[in-house]
Amino acid sequence: MPLLLRALWNQRIAALFIVGPGVSVSLVALIFGLAHDLQLMAVGMFVLTVGLFSILLSGEYRNLRHHQPRR
Repeated sequence: MPLLLRALWNQRIAALFIVGPGVSVSLVALIFGLAHDLQLMAVGMFVLTVGLFSILLSGEYRNLRHHQPRR
């Protein structure tokens, strides 16, 4: 299994913190409507969350690469 896919698999629970709020904000916007300012705040929080997840994922990737047996 490629290391990046393995790192994503190891961080699958943390990825729920990206998917969950995005789905809930989308449902609220669809059902009740959401003001433009609130939509911009939700996009900003999504970008921040993706940035934090990418830092976590890169650390996991480095850890897996470091502990990979030599061929």
